[in-house]
Amino acid sequence: MTKDGSNARKSAAREHAATHQVPYTEPLRETAEPPRARVTAPVPIRTADRVLIGHVTAVWGVAWHPDGTMFASGGDNTVRLWDLATGQQTSVLNTDDGVLSVAWSPDGTTIAVGCTDGSVTFWTIATGRVITRTGYSAYVYSVAFSPDSATVATSGREQLTRPVNAVATVQLWDVATGAGTALSERPDDGGRVSYGYALAFHPSGELLACSGDSAGELEIWDLATRQRTTMRCHDTSVMTLAFSPDGRTLVTGGMVDGDREGDGTVRLWDFATRQLVATARPQARHVTAVSCSPDGRVVASSSLDPTIRLWDATTGQPLATLFGHTSDIAQHAFSPDGRVLLSAGRDSTVRLWNLD
Repeated sequence: MTKDGSNARKSAAREHAATHQVPYTEPLRETAEPPRARVTAPVPIRTADRVLIGHVTAVWGVAWHPDGTMFASGGDNTVRLWDLATGQQTSVLNTDDGVLSVAWSPDGTTIAVGCTDGSVTFWTIATGRVITRTGYSAYVYSVAFSPDSATVATSGREQLTRPVNAVATVQLWDVATGAGTALSERPDDGGRVSYGYALAFHPSGELLACSGDSAGELEIWDLATRQRTTMRCHDTSVMTLAFSPDGRTLVTGGMVDGDREGDGTVRLWDFATRQLVATARPQARHVTAVSCSPDGRVVASSSLDPTIRLWDATTGQPLATLFGHTSDIAQHAFSPDGRVLLSAGRDSTVRLWNLD
């Protein structure tokens, strides 16, 4: 374009503006590239593939059979077994009181059940044999199997009507005989989460981790020597914890307690060095449950809202939000092949999420 041609175009534009009474602005010469906006991809939202109805009140626990073909759920006064392929119930165990926690042994033979009356039940699936033991006066919050399936760890609390004498205890149980011994106990400190509320065996089977005091301490027990070490994980109580399958990563979830804001986070730790690797921040308050995928690459968490969030286990960055429950989620677990997530909700439902 020649200079004369350019001037002629500008003159024509001015005349057009004057004729039609619209403003004319001299075009500005571009001196640099315009800034590019940063666009962050939205986190995918997924809905449940299947909703299973059977429990009549809140479902507090879920656990997979190690071959991934069936799973158990615990709530109201029942433990229910479900077939994954059909979504149908195959068996129901009725308990004397409310079910708070369930775990399936790694060898697939036994389900351990913790109830609100302080009882611990061992249900042998093949024979239907049931052994029930009383280890607490109330509230068996957590049950966990050792990797060799020989031992169950439980945590529980004395009756809340006796706050002066209340004691929180972590016990170890011999699955074959049903005999229990106390690993550790302490007077309840009056916190909203009791000592030992969350617990998990290290995949080596040599260590047991359990939540400690209301200031965010975690206890690590050497089961051979009964020696204890501690690590500070959160600003307030540790609500939930899980190890990655290779044992290298410890995942913890904290609660928000009154004015002590700044927690309610999911934290990923290098277990060997006890160093913080990443922090994820769910939108709601207390973290109610965490779980790790079989390959250790994904962490799932739930808080006091109706969603489950998936996180990158290395960076703590969000991967997806699972929406479907109508109340908060008490527990969830990845299937052995990592393709399905199972969740237990206070809305009385069990839900299955296809992660492929």
